[in-house]
Order: sequence, then structure tokens, then C-alpha cells
Amino acid sequence: MVPGDGRRPGPDGGGGSEPADHWSRQQREAVVTATGPEPRVPIEGGSDRGQLGRVGAGPPHQLRVLAGRLVPGELVIKVQGKNVCGFTRYDIEEWLKHCCRDGGNCVLATVPDRPARQRMTHSSSELNGLEFAIV
Repeated sequence: MVPGDGRRPGPDGGGGSEPADHWSRQQREAVVTATGPEPRVPIEGGSDRGQLGRVGAGPPHQLRVLAGRLVPGELVIKVQGKNVCGFTRYDIEEWLKHCCRDGGNCVLATVPDRPARQRMTHSSSELNGLEFAIV
């Protein structure tokens, strides 16, 4: 392991494969349950909009948070252990409803979304000659 390279040591003391600030280390979980026939967490984005699904700003409808918390703007990466990256907004909401049916508990895994400037980690020499369009 190179000192100061931002990687955690692996189980054998050697270099790990993920940097210390990898998104997976920021994962949060919330346990929710349905309080009515149509439970819904407001979801924004989704693959139909070319984005990952994220927790919306509105309050959950007929859904109660039992443990953890849902933070508006965080990316939804798993619902009841199923990876929902690449799902449409509608599909994420429907899978959540399915998992919470009959008053069952459901676990949502989320990660904070970082601004675009923080997601770009390449050095300028790596990006030399590439063009980007900001929309």
C-alpha cells in the first residue's frame, strides 16, 4: 500500500481495492412500512429521464419510516436488497409498493448525491483533447 493514496488496507493488511471516500462507504439504510393501501416514497429522476432515481422532496405517502431516515435528493440504489439503479421512476415506486404490501417492512439503501464537479475526478492531462457539453 502506498502511504496517503486514500485506500484502506485489505483484510490481509495489503492495499484495498476501493478508495476511502468510495460511494459505497456512504450508504445509508432506512426501514419503512406501509400504513395504507398505496404506500409511496416520492421518487424523482429515474432511467426514463437519464438519471438515477432519488428520494423526492415531498413527504412519504402512507409510508412510515421505522429506522434510519430518508433524505430528499439522495440516490436510491437498493429496495429490499434489489439493485434499482437503471430502473425508471415508476418501476422503483412499484417495486417499493410490492415490497411493502400487507404492512411488511422494506429496506431502502441510499447514498448522498455529490455535485457534478465532485464526480469529475480525472486530471486535466487525462481529459486533454476531450470535449464536454454542459447542459
